[in-house]
Amino acid sequence: MSNVIQLDAARQRREAVSPQNPILNALDTLALALTDHDHDWTDEECRLYETAVSYLSGDYKGSDW
Repeated sequence: MSNVIQLDAARQRREAVSPQNPILNALDTLALALTDHDHDWTDEECRLYETAVSYLSGDYKGSDW
């Protein structure tokens, strides 16, 4: 299991998307809320988050599974 999710990297990806994507903003907001409440991120949750972010920001290059 992993406790770390790269929110700074996610924010940088989000800011690179023009116009700002409200779905990416929602994902980041939810991830931050979970992290602020000491949520223990599983490896699957991290993969899902990172895959969704890269898909929505146009960086998705195939399955991470």
